[in-house]
Amino acid sequence: MPQNARQKARYKWYVEPEDAATNNVISRLLPEENACPEAECNDGKKHSLWACTGWTLIGKLNASRVDLRLRYQIWVKKLPYGAIRPIRFGKKKILQRVAA
Repeated sequence: MPQNARQKARYKWYVEPEDAATNNVISRLLPEENACPEAECNDGKKHSLWACTGWTLIGKLNASRVDLRLRYQIWVKKLPYGAIRPIRFGKKKILQRVAA
């Protein structure tokens, strides 16, 4: 088996705010250069996304989702050439597997 086939898959995470209040919270957490206002995704549409600096930010948003009434969609891209696609976390087991 080639060495690169054994490497862990790497992902880039994005968050798409669904309202102005959520966008305001995210814009305070991330630098302006992380804004991707017209990112083309696998659904063929352009979305206004924020590139996350890592899984930690997604975890913080999930932890604050109810208290701050945050509304957003998580997107992911498999590096280096994958398409940006939405990801939904339904079960805790799936969330733990992705975070590992």
